[in-house]
Amino acid sequence: MRWNGTDETPLGNPQSRGLATWFIIPEQHWRQILETEQYAAIKEDTLNLARNFLELKRVYFVNRCPNPECRDYQKLVLHEYRTEQIDNVLDQLNKGELRFYHIICDGFWNASPEDTAQLTDVLTAARERHRRGAGVTLTAFLVEDGLIQAQLSGLSDAVPPLSKPQHMDMLLMQLNNCVGLTATQKEGFLKELKEKRTAAIFLPRNDAQFFD
Repeated sequence: MRWNGTDETPLGNPQSRGLATWFIIPEQHWRQILETEQYAAIKEDTLNLARNFLELKRVYFVNRCPNPECRDYQKLVLHEYRTEQIDNVLDQLNKGELRFYHIICDGFWNASPEDTAQLTDVLTAARERHRRGAGVTLTAFLVEDGLIQAQLSGLSDAVPPLSKPQHMDMLLMQLNNCVGLTATQKEGFLKELKEKRTAAIFLPRNDAQFFD
């Protein structure tokens, strides 16, 4: 980001040798910046999109350094995890293998039972947010004459509309084009649809181009 220029300082800030330059805001500060007065004029939908996108990138957790030789002993330490690491970190927590790190004292320590419980709650909630933001849920309905109507939820808070009736072959073709779905997921979805006349399946964002 950067600050645009004014009549008094047309080059803005920062700049280098008369040329505009940019800088990257640390991710843990993005949300606070979006809440400042300068962004008040931006449409709420646009701000919500930015907030939701940023929340999906990383997860933050705070505890205290337990090293008595550290100059920051018992002070807060910030840990961050990328969303694609969540399952791995949860697995380490379950096995008692997760270790925290503090750059000030170059020290590591094991997660306490309290840390384990709190971080598990934080990561589980973040994984659900990431799941909702990373795709949509397709709900299909088997209607008369063997036709299918579909509904995509998760694109917005509004009630999703039903698609136009489509033939089952169209649904099969779309499912086969979804690289993010396993054969078992597809088979289970189709079996439930035929037996119960309705079924739902989660689609990764890149695969969520279904019925108009």
